[in-house]
Amino acid sequence: KDGVLAARLGLLYAERGAWADAARHLSAALKLKPYAANVAVSGVQVMESGDSVKEGNRRTEHIEVAETLGVAFAALGQHRNAAAALQVAIDQTKRPTAADYIRVARAWQMGNDVDGMGRSAQLATERDPANAEAHFLLAQAYEAANNIEWAIRHGQRAWELGPDKPEVVVFVGKLYEDRGDKRLARELYRDALRRHPSDARIYSAFERVGGSRR
Repeated sequence: KDGVLAARLGLLYAERGAWADAARHLSAALKLKPYAANVAVSGVQVMESGDSVKEGNRRTEHIEVAETLGVAFAALGQHRNAAAALQVAIDQTKRPTAADYIRVARAWQMGNDVDGMGRSAQLATERDPANAEAHFLLAQAYEAANNIEWAIRHGQRAWELGPDKPEVVVFVGKLYEDRGDKRLARELYRDALRRHPSDARIYSAFERVGGSRR
């Protein structure tokens, strides 16, 4: 019945790599006081104590428990539970970053949850519109949801922001191919080969749509 004790037990098990026991105790901790004692006031999570220092320390503990629980679930191959735990950590973070949301999006992706992946990736792009990885994740989520136009839009943006990653242009080009637009795919691959002339993946895709280096 003691959330702090459950959290400490869970963290100790995590240090030993005993992931099942860590997950069991950390999950219990988040359902017990003081971690479950948060109340919402005007959409802001506050603690019951009223002590700002104590509140800050408790928030830090809460984040550590949730993040470690996410690691434990991931180690157990329970990626959806890992994503949900990492989201709890974000909810306790005053200023979550794009990287925080990308981490959650990847966990949802590992758990084959397209909706969760898309939501987290969208939040990442809102936090940092110039983050290529966030746009690529969002493009992949749209593609998995059969929304090709939006997948292309965010895939193109990811390629513009991160032209150092050939896997992005191969992804976008394949979307054009699937849409039946080989000309645009060919132009995209040709441009990509100027940046990555020795990349076999791009060259193979370029040849597939009738491209030639001659």
